[in-house]
Amino acid sequence: MLPASNLPAASALDSPFQSESAAPGGTRFLRSKRRPVGAPAGAERDPAGVILAVMSKRIGFLLLVSLLWIPSSTLRAGAQADKSAAAEVVAVVQQLADAQRTFDQSALERLLAPDYIEVSPVGDVDDRAKVIGFYSAEAKAKAPPVSSITIDETTVRVYGDYAVVIARQTMNINAGGTNRPVVMRTTAHLRKISNAWRISSMQYTGIRPPTA
Repeated sequence: MLPASNLPAASALDSPFQSESAAPGGTRFLRSKRRPVGAPAGAERDPAGVILAVMSKRIGFLLLVSLLWIPSSTLRAGAQADKSAAAEVVAVVQQLADAQRTFDQSALERLLAPDYIEVSPVGDVDDRAKVIGFYSAEAKAKAPPVSSITIDETTVRVYGDYAVVIARQTMNINAGGTNRPVVMRTTAHLRKISNAWRISSMQYTGIRPPTA
């Protein structure tokens, strides 16, 4: 241990205290000169300022955490809503295929948006009235029977009240006692009208049959 005479003066030590102060009644006490972590310079002379500075930092941190934290239940609800909307729009596309197979013009009137437009497999662009006219009773009498139209291989994107469905459509036509599948890739654009999904446009692209 060093002799007391070799120790640095008290003012040179890193002491946590300032000089002594006298309180009423002659009691002497030491005042801290260290400021808490995060407190501004000079806060050691203003205890109230120390408290406010530290509290403001903590409150700011808690607010940031509360803004960034999203309950897992909210995330699950959002995912379930997306799945529900995707199922709804695929169902509407299937309903359109069923209406085409049965030549149900009233169903087409319900499913197609007022500004519906369609690109046919041969590249023709047809408006709503023309498309619905293709499925008249006279046209049904002349058409070969279709046993089924299935929708699969779906890719769905939902953007609020708008949706896009890309799918494979297989139409099974009975021609001369023989079943002949006609396969197309379809792209459907849908939007909500009066809280119900309606089809705004369809595009049909033929898929080449596999080669032997």
